[in-house]
Order: sequence, then structure tokens, then C-alpha cells
Amino acid sequence: MNETMTSQLYHCTSKKGLRSILASRHFIPSFCLEQYDYLDEDSWNWAFPMVCFADFSNDLEVKNHMEQFNSDSYLVMSKDWALKNGLSPVFYYNKSTHLSEALRIIHENAYNLYKEDRNNNEKRNLFNALFKVIAHSKKYSGKYYIKKDRKWSENETQFYNEHEWRYVPTVKEEGYELMFEDEFLNHTRWINKQSFFNFRVCLNFNSIIC
Repeated sequence: MNETMTSQLYHCTSKKGLRSILASRHFIPSFCLEQYDYLDEDSWNWAFPMVCFADFSNDLEVKNHMEQFNSDSYLVMSKDWALKNGLSPVFYYNKSTHLSEALRIIHENAYNLYKEDRNNNEKRNLFNALFKVIAHSKKYSGKYYIKKDRKWSENETQFYNEHEWRYVPTVKEEGYELMFEDEFLNHTRWINKQSFFNFRVCLNFNSIIC
């Protein structure tokens, strides 16, 4: 369990991913598929564009995380850099809480308003603002999607231990702000990672801790 406050954040990746970050001097967002079933009785799973970091307090937490998610490299960035570049800690929720119920009600009403008139800018802005909040939320514990195996994990993991931070870009282009699960899995509306190059977050080498 992470019990101490730190001044640094870990971005875990592959050797190829690390080389790409250092070569471009940027973190480029990519779609991450997660479960948002608290919004509806049916399974609501969406992919949002983001760059993820974790607030680990010791080497064992880093080791366990990298083993679980098949990472072999990482960059450690300062929190000052994170705050200056628009990163934010996620908020964790338990499905059986008043918070989850409140978000479900807000989502349902915002979506109904949006469906009434998709060309209404105020309604669209409200709906997009809600998704920005949802993109910064995460289940306290649950299953995660394994890209290389193209399936959800068999066992649940306690996400709260990651103390995750995210960079979620503000994307104005239609269809770039989120992707439904079937689109993500079946590549029916695949968006290349380079499409998010204009929404990248700059890597300041002076902010790299290790």
C-alpha cells in the first residue's frame, strides 16, 4: 500500500515505448479501454485517449506493477512537471456508493439532452465535460484489458494502489474524444496514435528524475 507522499510519478512502458518518448521528447496519448459499468446496468466499457502515470512510494510497488502489466522500462517525472502540464490524479469509486449513483444520474440526463439536439453546442459541451470527468475516474478494483492477448484479465486487481495520475487531452475533433468497446476491439474506427500528436504533452528533460 502506498502510504507516503512522493514528489515523483512513474510512467511504465516498453523499451520501444521509452525510445519513442525520448526520441520525440513528448508523451503522446493513446486509447485505453476500461470498465465504466457503474453508469448503467449493462456493461459500459469505453476507451479514452490518455497518458498514465503512477504514484509509487517504493521499489517493490514498481516491480509488482511492471510484472503485472508486462512493462520493462519506465520514466520517473517530477510532480511539478505533471502539475504544470495538466495532469491530474484520478478519483477512485466503489460501484455501490452515492457518488457512483450521482454520476450515473448526471450521465443519463446529459446524454438524453444531447440526443435531443446533437447540434446544440451547450448540450454537446455539457456532455463532453461529463466525459472529461469520467475519463479521470477509475474503479477501486476490477479487471483490466490486456492488449497483447486481446482480452480482459481473469482476476481483479486493486487499482487504488497505483495512485494513478492521467493526462487526458482536450480533443475537439468528432470521434476522437472516446471509443466504444466494440470499435476498440474490432478496429472498426481505428485511430492511429499519431493522430494525437497535436495533443501531446512535452517531455522536459530537466523534469526527468530517472
